[in-house]
Amino acid sequence: MPEQSQNGLETVLFINDQYITVRQIGKGGFGVVWQAYDFSLKSFVAIKELLPEFSETKFVEMFYKEALIAKNIVQDNIVRVWRFWKGSNGSYYILMDFVNGNDLEDIIKRCNEYQIKIPWEFSVLICMDILRAIDYANHIAKDPITDKSYGIVYRDISPGNILISYDGNVKLSDFGIAKTADEIKLEIGIKQKIVTGKFPYMSPEQLKGMPDIDHRSDIFSSGIVLYEMLTGKQLFSGENDEIKSKILDTDFNQDLLNGLELPFELGEILTKALQRDRNVRYERSIEMYRDLRRVLKGIENEELILDLGSFVSKVMSKKREESMSVAERVKSLDKQKIINNPSTVRVKTSDFIVGDVYIEPTGRQPILKNPQPILPKILIKINRNK
Repeated sequence: MPEQSQNGLETVLFINDQYITVRQIGKGGFGVVWQAYDFSLKSFVAIKELLPEFSETKFVEMFYKEALIAKNIVQDNIVRVWRFWKGSNGSYYILMDFVNGNDLEDIIKRCNEYQIKIPWEFSVLICMDILRAIDYANHIAKDPITDKSYGIVYRDISPGNILISYDGNVKLSDFGIAKTADEIKLEIGIKQKIVTGKFPYMSPEQLKGMPDIDHRSDIFSSGIVLYEMLTGKQLFSGENDEIKSKILDTDFNQDLLNGLELPFELGEILTKALQRDRNVRYERSIEMYRDLRRVLKGIENEELILDLGSFVSKVMSKKREESMSVAERVKSLDKQKIINNPSTVRVKTSDFIVGDVYIEPTGRQPILKNPQPILPKILIKINRNK
């Protein structure tokens, strides 16, 4: 647990004497995500940190690729990335928008604790927003230099990567394992040794490690998430081998929706999205979006967004209170006290540029690597002690 040094906030990192961390909001195998306060613009940001112990080339490449893809995707339902930094402490950082809310996984869990379901209209709205995001990433987003479509396949649609604000806005986050069309083309004919993603939310082709995976995989995963929102239950659960067997061998059964008083069209939409044969699924996510839009039968999105925000604020009331408390406490933060506090780690950063040469703090031989097409020439590590 990071040392709390001012007003009960986790003022652990002070980046560029501008961004002070106030609490840890996420943690993974390679790093952490911080909510931070921007002294300049008086607002919150999110900062994702790759820890120094993972600063070897392969991890930096993955981290950089995530930032590079997300930075060039500007769409309302995708968390915006602003900067990729290397820090004076050996860590790497991604600066991105802060979403004041909760992830869908926590919301579903809390609803189950309260023994309530997410209203189907909200589930449809959330799924529609995610479909818009993945359709944009796959068919519309372009490289700003070449004007060539990225053709991004997200590959990690799951409740934990879907953020919903207390205002009812839905955002897709974490492009850590996304692939571009160019990367996928390079891998065709090569059997994937490691399957990446979350087993309960993978498509059959993703589980098989098929190298020619495309956007229809994300449609399958979106269907799984929609089912979970409507029912409060995972469609595929158990040990990984059991989950794999279910996904590869079992057709979706609309009877699972019996007794939930849902529009019958939702069963038909799920059946089409969850076809094991991708050639029988929706061809594009925007087609599934349009079918879901018709189910709402004229209900205004703006009205639903406000109602969704109210629902999330009520269900996640304790988290909401914590968020409001943090917002109140940052008002009394004293920048000079933070600087003078010996427990605060002050970090100076610079924008990471591929091909940069830098000195690694601990001994390693120079590393040269041939990166994927999206990464030009990544970096050279030099150790002066050898």
